[in-house]
Amino acid sequence: MESVFKSQITPDEYAPFYEAYIQLSPETHLKAALELSGKQLAAILDELKTEDLQKAYAPEKWTIADLLVHIFDAEMVFLSRALHIARAPGVALPGYDQDVFVASADANTLTIHQIRELFQYLRKTTLIYLSCLPLSSFTHTGSADGKGVSVRALGFMIVGHQLHHTHILLDRYLNR
Repeated sequence: MESVFKSQITPDEYAPFYEAYIQLSPETHLKAALELSGKQLAAILDELKTEDLQKAYAPEKWTIADLLVHIFDAEMVFLSRALHIARAPGVALPGYDQDVFVASADANTLTIHQIRELFQYLRKTTLIYLSCLPLSSFTHTGSADGKGVSVRALGFMIVGHQLHHTHILLDRYLNR
């Protein structure tokens, strides 16, 4: 992963929708990007209490718990896509409906301890799994929801997606 850089990714390795996530990722290798973004979110989680998780910034919007579980669900989906494409280049994978996932997650029943633990183990799993892939598999491509994507783009999409929602958490929910 220390040889996989954002600058290596070309626009044909991801759908235009994901451009913002790729751009939010730092200009570094994938391992450092995952570690840095993970530390940033972990520090925010350390400041939260269970009662904070129920806060929504407006009616009909997700709560902090919903937002965090969405970040984790997306990381798991992107990591699963990376697994499939790394092992079976060219594979066509289904899309994923974030609203269906959030609605069925029941995130508001989780404690801050559970949220912290979930993120800690998830990010560790992501780092370990991606670090065990052969370097050549990061250029493998497949499709998700009918759109082409590479393993290395998925890695940076994990980072950028988390950073996107971390900015929303700080700005809209925590007013920072």
